Amino acid sequence: MNKKALEMYKAELEKLKTKYEKKLNTEIEKHNKKIEELKNDYPDIKSIDEAYGYGIITSSKRDKIIEIFDNFEAVKNYQSATGKLVVMLENDIKAIEINIRMEE
Repeated sequence: MNKKALEMYKAELEKLKTKYEKKLNTEIEKHNKKIEELKNDYPDIKSIDEAYGYGIITSSKRDKIIEIFDNFEAVKNYQSATGKLVVMLENDIKAIEINIRMEE
């Protein structure tokens, strides 16, 4: 009886994981698009600083561009809230699988 409940719970967690993996992939695609657009104008941090130094962009725009670059790395490495949720769901699923094996 307990094994069946664990299997049902695992199935529900896998559905949630799939849902949030899609959301994470959408976030990554959105950031990829932003990064590509920005890299056309600012291929690296040095060019962002030069644009700021010449007065082409303001300090707030400079900070925002740098934040977008930094956030992209965080999202890509599962450091966003969605990414961390996916990792937690994966860990919970693994723990349930262990419990299911113990029930056999």
